[in-house]
Amino acid sequence: MTYQSFIRLPMPAPNFIWESNGILPNIEEHTKRKLDVLKNYLDVYFETVVRNPALDQLNITLVDGFSGGGAYIDGAETRPGSLLVLLKSIEAAVGKLNEGRTKPLEINARFIFVDDEREHVEALRRELRRSGYSDDERWSPFFGQGDKLSSGLNEDGFYG
Repeated sequence: MTYQSFIRLPMPAPNFIWESNGILPNIEEHTKRKLDVLKNYLDVYFETVVRNPALDQLNITLVDGFSGGGAYIDGAETRPGSLLVLLKSIEAAVGKLNEGRTKPLEINARFIFVDDEREHVEALRRELRRSGYSDDERWSPFFGQGDKLSSGLNEDGFYG
């Protein structure tokens, strides 16, 4: 007698569509490269900007105008999107840049993640929670178009 078990995995969402059911889109090669460039750029940026050991504080605002839902499917794995690349880059920079410093460096980062698809913003919030980042005033996932950031938000943090 043979026992067979079938596990049906959900089909990935079409690329760049984050659905309310939590299914993530497949990552494309150009997105992988963009995320690698972003991480490498931030590593060099922080090392360059805070070379002065007397500097003890850096204020920075990072805006992603097409944030998407925060994660992708990459084969059998989940790959973090730009929001986690940005958040983890800040954390890594603080640790690395404080090595050997007598005066600790603090990076005060504010993150603004914008997408014009409500489902993407909700997926982004789910990914923040899933990754251990609770609500924090340092990051704000916004529903709306990036060119309207100066407009007011409603009480839920959404445009319109």
